[in-house]
Amino acid sequence: MLLGIPADIATATNRVGVLMQSIGGVAGFATQQRLPTGDLRNIVAISLLSGGLGTMSASLFSAQLLTYILLGSMVTMALVMLVAPELVLTEQASYRPLNRSPSRWGMLFIAGFYGGLIQAGVGFLLLAAFTGALHYDLARANALKLVTTFSFTAIALVIFIAQDLILWLPALALGSGSISGAWVGVNLTLTIPNNSMR
Repeated sequence: MLLGIPADIATATNRVGVLMQSIGGVAGFATQQRLPTGDLRNIVAISLLSGGLGTMSASLFSAQLLTYILLGSMVTMALVMLVAPELVLTEQASYRPLNRSPSRWGMLFIAGFYGGLIQAGVGFLLLAAFTGALHYDLARANALKLVTTFSFTAIALVIFIAQDLILWLPALALGSGSISGAWVGVNLTLTIPNNSMR
């Protein structure tokens, strides 16, 4: 947006980078055998549904209103990480697969809807869901976060492409940097102990 791109086009263009980041990260975790597979089908299904609803809801906002929503979301997420990081990096119990508790499915649905609608800071919400409510360790939580992000970003991109909202040159430049950064990030995540990151 600082480059003068309207908020609706900026958020759509940004999704290409997010998708490439997710692909690079998931591939990295899978290579290191840190990607849980037992609940992927349910997680992807919820993410596709909620992300699609969020993206379609975003089309109801004007570019000016979306600008305020985006900036407000980013500031809010930054403040949460500054004053209450324990909401995201909580004490982690031993790994266990996702159960069918409605509240836990609901947390994923809300995060997916927000991701489709805004995207900014959704990784914090997903980490809070996977580590705090679902008790995955940090590495597996990050892997599932990327799978979830890939799912609702893919459906969002289909909608944004249909609406012709993507600037492809900056999108591909962003995507190239994102996939490289994700690969480095995976390796950092797997080398840093969980309690040092809280």
